[in-house]
Amino acid sequence: MRVDLLVSRLPLLFERRSCGHGAKGERYYDWAMAEVAWPSEAGVRVGVGRT
Repeated sequence: MRVDLLVSRLPLLFERRSCGHGAKGERYYDWAMAEVAWPSEAGVRVGVGRT
């Protein structure tokens, strides 16, 4: 599955954070965190994905 299609289906809340001052002012990035599960040889693994 394409990542952009997967993300559009997830109920993510993005938070804008400053990552410091750059040459042209503050550098802002949008972050979101979601719990994800994916199959593996040992069964289903659960982790945290960050965008």
